[in-house]
Amino acid sequence: RYHVHLTYPDSPDWKGFIEFRDYLRIHPEAVQEYAEIKKQAAAEAGQVGTHYRKVKEPIFEKIRSKARNE
Repeated sequence: RYHVHLTYPDSPDWKGFIEFRDYLRIHPEAVQEYAEIKKQAAAEAGQVGTHYRKVKEPIFEKIRSKARNE
């Protein structure tokens, strides 16, 4: 299963995704934490995308917040 985001390079969504990516590139502990939550979300949600995103949302917002503040 794949999830593709389409947006414009100057949009707030794009900038947020890039901040998130860049934060993970320099914080391996955040990568590990995010990976563990993703595995948990996949196990819990199965093929239900809305549930998968709901489980991931707290860690995603935590990392996004840290990325914005750096």
